[in-house]
Amino acid sequence: MSDNKILSEYGCYLFSEEVMRDRLPNSTFNAFKECIKNGVRKVNIATASFDAVAKASKEITSTDKPNYFNLSQAMADAVYENVKKHIKIFNMEKLKSE
Repeated sequence: MSDNKILSEYGCYLFSEEVMRDRLPNSTFNAFKECIKNGVRKVNIATASFDAVAKASKEITSTDKPNYFNLSQAMADAVYENVKKHIKIFNMEKLKSE
């Protein structure tokens, strides 16, 4: 079997539209469909993690007494939650119940 055939079939069976519709929340499924329609071919998880860190940092530093430990924990928690979300999506763990 050629490499191209393997790669095309691998993605087809793992991330078929039917599987995504069944396992993802409607909003996530629709967002993926819109991305594909607009030509997106990859998802940059690092950028999503950086965005999560920036948001968490902004929230912590806007409090009365921000400190290094609270900031560090908030940033680690933000990256953890972002990565966990992407693992669920790309492992196709059933998310509809969330």
